[in-house]
Amino acid sequence: MKSHDYFGWVLLALAVGLGVLAYVLAQRYLAQESARLAAEAERDRGALRSIVVASRDLLPGDQVSDASMAIAQLPARHLSHRSVSPQDYPTLRGHVLNRAMVSGEPLLRDFVAGAVIDRFSDLVPAGDRALTLEVTALDNHAGMLVPGDFVDLLVDLPSTQTGMPKTQLPVLERVRIVAAGPEPLRTPDQGFQPLPADAQRYRLISIIVAHEDAERVLQAQSLGVLRYLLRNPLDQQTPARAAGRRFFGDDARADGYVYFSNAAPRGQRHIQPLVTHEAHGTRMSIASPAAVPHPVEGLP
Repeated sequence: MKSHDYFGWVLLALAVGLGVLAYVLAQRYLAQESARLAAEAERDRGALRSIVVASRDLLPGDQVSDASMAIAQLPARHLSHRSVSPQDYPTLRGHVLNRAMVSGEPLLRDFVAGAVIDRFSDLVPAGDRALTLEVTALDNHAGMLVPGDFVDLLVDLPSTQTGMPKTQLPVLERVRIVAAGPEPLRTPDQGFQPLPADAQRYRLISIIVAHEDAERVLQAQSLGVLRYLLRNPLDQQTPARAAGRRFFGDDARADGYVYFSNAAPRGQRHIQPLVTHEAHGTRMSIASPAAVPHPVEGLP
């Protein structure tokens, strides 16, 4: 073999060696750059933390359970201190949500209401009473009245009940609806409970009132027609009571005064029992002889 052939093989081997070296160096450089960029990203993102997130879209009233929640790793710097960790999750299992959540959204303690009630009577505080009332499509605002809403109760009284033309009196203000149709609140402190489409046509609602107010509502329902005025849940005012309007069931003389005639002299102003007599078809009332007023000694 000639000498120039050896020289060609040497050049070929040298070229292959340089190519391999360049490949190794390039791979090492790319690995170092990748590690550097990952470290910068990790430093910018911060440490990761395990938290509980929604595994699907949820509505108010849905239950916090293993089927509706999952665990995700998210940057700690972007998380609220109210986020729920996997260690705290068991204490909230079985509670209900008081707001909607989208899939992947972190669960916050503010989103969770109390534990689900075992029975409807658990919604009724001690000393209060639950009443179920019938409503029409007009009264329930075409199905938009949902558990958790507040209403004012009014009653339409016919003229036979008041002796005057048909009147309308307030019964109670700011009464909370705890059930609409078959859907009640899940917990006493739940904000509201949305109704599914197939439950928006109902004829019964349930309210919780004080014991003495329950009698007032039942009497108003038996004598007239109840009306329901929907109000904002944040509205705490009671305008009818503040204006001094007479409510159904209130005494007509709510000022507490008893009015006497000034016809009798001072010292003889007494309430006298009356005896009814009929003379010649005329009905009249006179004071009983035993009740004729006598002056009180010591007074003019």
